[in-house]
Amino acid sequence: MRPFHHEPFHVPANQRLTPEIYSAPGQPCFFTVCTFQAREPFGDARYAKIAVECLLGQQEKSRCRLDVYCVMPDHVHAVVTPIVAGFSSLQYVDRFKGWCTRMMHLELWDGPDWQRRS
Repeated sequence: MRPFHHEPFHVPANQRLTPEIYSAPGQPCFFTVCTFQAREPFGDARYAKIAVECLLGQQEKSRCRLDVYCVMPDHVHAVVTPIVAGFSSLQYVDRFKGWCTRMMHLELWDGPDWQRRS
């Protein structure tokens, strides 16, 4: 009898779902946003505080609810749920990244902040 051979299941990195999923009111989506070259800005309390403030601040502007988040030294996890039709959790994440970058640079953070999608 031939031995059972099981190939490991591989999930492609940075795989996105269909755009409609991210804009469906009430549909939570999980995101991990990594820093450029695994730099660790959020190991510094000043930058971690900025990240939290930006995460919380985008809720009203983006019409999304931040269900849960975790700020790690080199990345941010977040579960984001759109609460109004016509708004997207992808927009929330893009706005968070832009605002967080701006605020970190005002606190003298140098260089690029976020890893590009591959």
